[in-house]
Amino acid sequence: MNNIPKKMTIKEIAEIAGVSKSTVSRAIDGNPRISEETRSKIFDIIQKYGYTPNTAARNLARNKTNAIGIVMPHGESGIYAATFFQEALKGICNTVSNNNYDVLITAGNPTEPEAIKRLISTSRVDGIILLRSKLRDTNIELMLRTGFPFVLIGSCKEYGNIYSIDNDNISAASALTEHILQRGKRKIAFIGGVEGSIVTVNRLEGYKNKLTEYGLPVRDEYIYVHEFSEKHGYESMKKLMSLPDRPDGVITVDDTMCMGAMKYLEEINACVPGDMAVACFNDSAYTRFSRPSITTVTVDSYQLGSSAAEMLIDVLNNKRVDLGCRYIDYKILERESTSGI
Repeated sequence: MNNIPKKMTIKEIAEIAGVSKSTVSRAIDGNPRISEETRSKIFDIIQKYGYTPNTAARNLARNKTNAIGIVMPHGESGIYAATFFQEALKGICNTVSNNNYDVLITAGNPTEPEAIKRLISTSRVDGIILLRSKLRDTNIELMLRTGFPFVLIGSCKEYGNIYSIDNDNISAASALTEHILQRGKRKIAFIGGVEGSIVTVNRLEGYKNKLTEYGLPVRDEYIYVHEFSEKHGYESMKKLMSLPDRPDGVITVDDTMCMGAMKYLEEINACVPGDMAVACFNDSAYTRFSRPSITTVTVDSYQLGSSAAEMLIDVLNNKRVDLGCRYIDYKILERESTSGI
């Protein structure tokens, strides 16, 4: 296999798989006539050798629409109110419009993969932007199997040969944890979003890494992972404050959960940051105007959306774009919730 060229062709994939070129093409297009065994065999070869389809040729074959699709996650009503997604969508829409493309937003109902299949099969869009990722992500697997152009806002644990853009969330969470540790706190809790979501997985990893680096235990009773919502932040903080050995600091994965956590602390008249140092992600209006104001990590979700749109448009126009995840910068903004300790 060492003589396989870096830029694979359908013919070479067919030779390795022992099938015809038309079978490979049908498998990539998601044709239901192709058996799951053959589809999996072809898909494994595509992954191994990093095959990407000739985007320009595919556009000509299916009549270019000059539209980009976005599938909103299903079953998470809170996602529509989350400032991260609002700003990311704004960045996508502005950049797409400036490049003479349109945006088609559809709800992932009944499931996100079904919504993606509808967009692809009806030839309504030229490419798709995925707004989030999770472990063993069926959306990413579907996009790779069909060969349809897409860009991911987020990171992927299983596949490195995709176009994606993200913050370095492991590094950012590690730095935010250290920020609180440097202010004398040693019992830091973590409130995360949906279990298995990559943003939660990576930020939890960064949090744990920094505690371990400081020689501190990672305490399961200090970690709550459930959903991205204000209610989850409120209920999690309530449980944390009922522990015999309360934490003295907390990190929430986003500002929505932070709102809930702060609401409970206010109800019990806890002093922030004296009793509890609080920090979160996403520099929203809430973090700036809350009293006390909240220390946060800027993730620049507008830039993430804008950069994802630029990347996908470049791919659609057959420009050179490196596979893999591109990171944008983050920084910690210290505010009253961790200062003056």
